[in-house]
Amino acid sequence: METENELISNFYFGFWLYFAAVISLIAVILLLIIFRGKILLHFNQSNISKVFLYSIIGILLIVNTIFSIKFTTYCLDIDAVRNRNFEVLTGTVIDYTKTTYFENGTVGYFGPIIKIEGSEETIKLNVGPTELNKTYTFIYLKHTKVARIKTS
Repeated sequence: METENELISNFYFGFWLYFAAVISLIAVILLLIIFRGKILLHFNQSNISKVFLYSIIGILLIVNTIFSIKFTTYCLDIDAVRNRNFEVLTGTVIDYTKTTYFENGTVGYFGPIIKIEGSEETIKLNVGPTELNKTYTFIYLKHTKVARIKTS
């Protein structure tokens, strides 16, 4: 039960983070569009300032699109979270997608790649600390891949 609550908590943290990011970026983009005349007037309506302003708006639109796509994956998992209908799998950590070397000499492994027990399929989950070649039972969300190691 505690593991499920941690998973739900992590899910909602990501959900609200992406939601806030999408809404904030939309607000900034709208403000830039609404006040573009005043912004450009401040820079003497030069072509360079127009290109710069519209480039910023374009970049913000691209970033907002990326955040919106990520937020959509969270929306796909919302029913599973509300109903506590989590996917369960048992698998062995066979590799990591990212290795980081810290200044104090320790090594951090992130994005474990798990070989599903009883098949040749692998899955990458967003889960806390794991050890290489160790078998775990995970509960996770199908679309976001947010996961926790299931405790007995």
